[in-house]
Amino acid sequence: RARKFLLQTLKHKPFNKDNGHAAIVLSSMEDHPDTGAACLELLQEEKVPFFAHYLVFGCAGLEDATKRDTFKAFLNSNKFSDEIKNEIKVVINNFS
Repeated sequence: RARKFLLQTLKHKPFNKDNGHAAIVLSSMEDHPDTGAACLELLQEEKVPFFAHYLVFGCAGLEDATKRDTFKAFLNSNKFSDEIKNEIKVVINNFS
């Protein structure tokens, strides 16, 4: 139930500090496909959310190969800073 509430808060717009707080809490929880999917969806927004660092690590829960490929493609995007791309690499290296 907590995860469901946090995912709703994470995706609520307009983005504010509550989204960031939900991202922080979700990133500290066990990796989960629902969390990964929600984080991936938000990273695909036209404008990168201010809490993108937490979203990247939330993507560690991605299990679907297509979603993982979408996440990996972020490395070729000009949308993300080098710092975020380095974090993306860390998550990719930990995919099993």
